[in-house]
Amino acid sequence: LKSLGFSLPEIKEALLPENLEKLKKLYKKKHLEVQTQIKTLSRIEERLHYRTNLIERIQFLEENLKDFPELHIELKQLPGRQVVFTRYSGSLEFEYIALRIQELYSLVEKHQLDAYGPYMLLLHDSYEKTESIQLEMAITLREPLDKELSCIRSIPAGLYACTVFFGPHEKTLSAYQELLKWIKSHHYVPIGPVIKIYTKSLAFTDNREKILTEIQIPLAKLNSNIDTTLIPNAQ
Repeated sequence: LKSLGFSLPEIKEALLPENLEKLKKLYKKKHLEVQTQIKTLSRIEERLHYRTNLIERIQFLEENLKDFPELHIELKQLPGRQVVFTRYSGSLEFEYIALRIQELYSLVEKHQLDAYGPYMLLLHDSYEKTESIQLEMAITLREPLDKELSCIRSIPAGLYACTVFFGPHEKTLSAYQELLKWIKSHHYVPIGPVIKIYTKSLAFTDNREKILTEIQIPLAKLNSNIDTTLIPNAQ
């Protein structure tokens, strides 16, 4: 019984004579406890695996991006993402963003959500602005939530033009402009807010120049049925 994880009081109770029914209940209770522990350890294992892969990706990009003289742009088919988010009007100063991140994780803790991955910013405003910007701070949920919460929404699956870039927001403007040129030359049009994934945030470095973000712009093939005047960042 000790090898099965039973405590001394539980073992003592199990060894009482003519106690089969209590023994069965004791086994069932312990079985449920073990199942809960397995689920907890499995989630921890997944998070450790994810974070290890994230660090390896950061290291790979840091070692290889410097060898590319031009911006590397990819067209990706990304799956739908359910996220917990907070929307606000504010600046892109890191002190301000840090406060919004705290608010985001407070929502995760309050609603006991299983969130993972780097945080992201969704820009519902001009990319060039640095103050009074309409923003969303978000983080992905591991699995779809089966209940409705005002702080949960979905980012649609679809085509995204993507690139990675080092440095603070103001230095990524050139990468964003190159993305827009690429989108236009390949006959696409943006159909939603720009997403910035903070692959390497200030949690990994205190040097703003070493911050690594992935810029993602949702796309559709350009045609006469799309009214780009109604789409954020489509101009």
